[in-house]
Amino acid sequence: MYIPEARSFDKGIEFYGKEVIIVATRLNDKIIISKSKFSQLKDKKNHTISYASLLFAIIGTLFLKCLPILENSKIQILGVIAIIWLEIICYYFFSSRTPDMIQSHKYHAAEHKVLNYVDKYGKAPENCDELMKMSSISYRCGSSILAVIMILLTLCISGLVCISMLFFKIVWIAISIFITLYLWANGKCNFLQKFVIEEPTYNEIEVALLGVKEYLKLK
Repeated sequence: MYIPEARSFDKGIEFYGKEVIIVATRLNDKIIISKSKFSQLKDKKNHTISYASLLFAIIGTLFLKCLPILENSKIQILGVIAIIWLEIICYYFFSSRTPDMIQSHKYHAAEHKVLNYVDKYGKAPENCDELMKMSSISYRCGSSILAVIMILLTLCISGLVCISMLFFKIVWIAISIFITLYLWANGKCNFLQKFVIEEPTYNEIEVALLGVKEYLKLK
């Protein structure tokens, strides 16, 4: 068994099938399982933080362009990469501090636990206790995918701007891919996840459990 995709929000979790979405939510201490053709998710992100991050990136890039000491194009490129990294980390940090995201983060962790369980055992958990024992960290989380992409781009671009010979550039790209995959496989790309998960209670775990059981009935 395999769950291609699931997403959490402040009231529950959506499990995405080929033709239908299973929506598991908790309302007034009652768990509701429903089916939908369309996602019920609403974007809860703080757009002020998004705009501030974009503004920070633009200002930082212009700053690199204007400083005489940074006229070297290689330094500018590396500086832009550093700014993008700082922007991403700041975005995840500040957006995770908003009080209305805590419940969503708990469901996010419950979602990860159920994905990890199904990936490992190929079936739904029997009870909440089994699910609670699973890790809240998932290699499939979008934040980890973003970290993987950024690490690969950072390694590749850094090598390409510093290495002159074409042969060694190609070798460096291959090495960069290997390093990135190695880090991903060994859980070293999960650092952004820690901003967007909160250890769930049995309330969130129960929602995840009933949702995944209903989803796996479709298989």
